[in-house]
This record gives sequence, C-alpha cells and structure tokens, in this order.
Amino acid sequence: MSGGMLPGIERRLRQLHSPSIQYFVSVAEAGSFRGAARKLNIASSAINRHVLLLEKELGFGLFERRGRELELTSAGQIILQHCIETVRDFEDVIEQLDALRDLRKGIVRVAVSESFASEIAPEICAEFSAIYPGIRVHVRVSESGKVIDFTSRDECDVGIAFGHTSGTGRELARYKLPIGAVVGARHPLTGRESISIRECFDYPLVIPDKALSIRRLLDEAVDLFRTSPEGNIEATSPRLMLGIARMNRHIVFQSKLGLANDLKNSSLHFIPLTDKNLKPDQAVLMASPRSQNRFAAIEFSTFFAKALERELSGP
Repeated sequence: MSGGMLPGIERRLRQLHSPSIQYFVSVAEAGSFRGAARKLNIASSAINRHVLLLEKELGFGLFERRGRELELTSAGQIILQHCIETVRDFEDVIEQLDALRDLRKGIVRVAVSESFASEIAPEICAEFSAIYPGIRVHVRVSESGKVIDFTSRDECDVGIAFGHTSGTGRELARYKLPIGAVVGARHPLTGRESISIRECFDYPLVIPDKALSIRRLLDEAVDLFRTSPEGNIEATSPRLMLGIARMNRHIVFQSKLGLANDLKNSSLHFIPLTDKNLKPDQAVLMASPRSQNRFAAIEFSTFFAKALERELSGP
C-alpha cells in the first residue's frame, strides 16, 4: 500500500506507547490503584481514569474489582503478557544496537536452584558483575523443576538446576556429581575414606525429600528410605540439611557441589559412597530459546559454565 502506514497502524502504535498502558502494567504489578499511584507518584484517580479509557478503547474490562483487591480478567492477562513480551523484544533490540556500538551492556535474568544459591552463584555473579559492569544481573532462586520451567518459558535467560530438561529450553552443559555422605567435623565417621548407604543407617540421618533428584537416585540404589527410623529428619532444603550436618550428629547425602569452603576449612567432610547401583546426581545449565541472540545471556552462560567447570575440577 502506497502513501505511508497500513490503515490503523499509527493509531495502534499510539495506543501501545500511551501512558494508559504504563499505568495498566503498574496497577497489574502492584495489585491496586493506590499501590501503582505510590510507585509512580501520581494520583490514583488519574491512574484509574487512564485505565478506564484503555478499557473503553479496547472494548474489554481489564480488571475485576473486588473491594480493594483487583484481579486481571482474561483480556487483562492477554494485554499484560503482550506488554511483557514487548519489553523483552525491545531489550533485545537495545542489546543489538549496543553491540553495533561495541558496548557491553544489557540485562540477563538468571534462575538457580537453592544448592547453587548459597555459595556458587553469589561468587559467579559478583565476578561477572565486576567484569561486565554494564550488564544488569537479575537472579531468582527456586526449586529445580521451576527453574527448568522458567527457562523453557523465557521467563529467565539462563537456568542452573538439577534433573532433566523439558520443554523448549536449550541445554548448554550437563555435570555429573557423585553423591557422598556429608558429616560434621566432630562426627564419629569423620576420617572414613568410604562408606555404604546401609552403614549410614547406624547413625541419625537427614533424608532428602522425595521431590529432590538426589532422593530419587538413593531410592533407585537401595530400598532403605521408605521407612524412616526414629531420630531421622526429612527435609527439602539442601542448605538446611548442611546446617544440621554441621551439628555433628546427623549424616547428609549430597554431592560436593557448593561445599568447597566447608571442605577447605574442615567444617564438613565428604565421604564417598561405595554402592555400585548409586548413579551420580546431575546438574544442568540451560538457556531460554530467545537467549541465543542476546549478548548478555550468551556472555553470562559462557562465564557461568567456565566457573562451574573450575569448581567441579577442584579437590
């Protein structure tokens, strides 16, 4: 079509970049007009007026008003998701323009499981930030299954977790992690060079919850964890389990991942397990489908992979 834009496109572009869209997103994030008003430092009546105009223009209600609480309608959810995707697309464009200027800028969204959050991820993120001060790193901590889902759905750019990938996420690297018995410095087993799972049952245990990948591997190797003797503890948190191990009474089953400082200062000891049927735990580094063209995501995932290799190749 000659003579300029397609019919209606200019009007739609004005809608997309209008203040009403910004106010709508702020209300959706805050959950109320007052919360959005405080964030934007604008009168809540003005925000309400803009949202009403947007609803009139679109021909749909965007919020269900239930007293002081607001919930997105189906139409509101569609608009909000579009806004999120539009912002991400714009961030991609900005990164590509910065690349043309040879600037090292951008944002990378990272999701890690708890085992990486206490020791490994903080060190890697701090080192990366020092080398790439122009790249903003946003980190969220969650259980492994959710980390994999976040990455597959493009809610984060890079994910590191335990287990098997699913969905559309791209697997960048996989690491095999032998499982051992972890005990405190004054535990009776300190000094042992190896031990079987069955021998460990002579002492109080911290048993991984069934939701954890390491528990599934233990159950596949031996049929001992179905009943929990008195004095044992069952937990979902690796950090909690290690904290209990430091009290020198219980045995914890984990890999060496994230234990470098504890092993170095001898606050914890790792004893290899001799059970031949016990498979190693596996950690996976993955990236979202759209991250393959983003400078920040590529640089961070490469940096993380190299740092993790160094961590795992240590003593």
